Amino acid sequence: MKKSKILKVVLAVSFLIALILVGIYFLLQRQTYSTVETVQYYENVSLDNPGYKSYLNGVIKFTRDGIAFLNKSGEEVWNQPCQMSNPVVEVRGEVAIVCDRTGTSILVFEESGLKGEIKTTRPIERVSVSEQGIVAAILKDDSTPKIICYDATGNILIEQNTSLEHTGYPIDIALSAEGNVLLVSYLMAASEGIQTKVGYYDFGGKDIDKKDFKIHP
Repeated sequence: MKKSKILKVVLAVSFLIALILVGIYFLLQRQTYSTVETVQYYENVSLDNPGYKSYLNGVIKFTRDGIAFLNKSGEEVWNQPCQMSNPVVEVRGEVAIVCDRTGTSILVFEESGLKGEIKTTRPIERVSVSEQGIVAAILKDDSTPKIICYDATGNILIEQNTSLEHTGYPIDIALSAEGNVLLVSYLMAASEGIQTKVGYYDFGGKDIDKKDFKIHP
């Protein structure tokens, strides 16, 4: 008899709980809201996933909205706002450059921050930098791409025109650490098919081949 009473109590309590839960479910389903309140607001600074590049005793953090240098403790040493659709970072010793590939902007940095800004006249395809801050860039053009060397503040040092017929299309470049030697890899069509060749330009020797070069004072 006692067990029967306990069972009835348990069943009654279970039924009551189930009834309450069903009632709450239907209440939430039919409930409407006439006002809304903002409890807290977080600003989304950037929707981009940042990229990182090792630099000196820390890293360069870059997004389409800005460039920052973080030391080994993760502390921000400097921050440079910018607008780049496709930022690319190159580091050489104590110099770092950030260019907007397919854009026309190159920023030159040293440990203390921005050293100079270069504005190109054509879209950028490839860049290279020396330890002195000399920057070489391949500027895009369907028929006559250019190879230009700049100093850190944007002054043109050397300018070379290329052509698909004579030199081939430049696909990559590399500056020596001192900035006096430039290597250019060209892609060109030959009777045997597509080939690559490397142009070697020495700006520091006495016998410099200046053909097709325009030397700026």
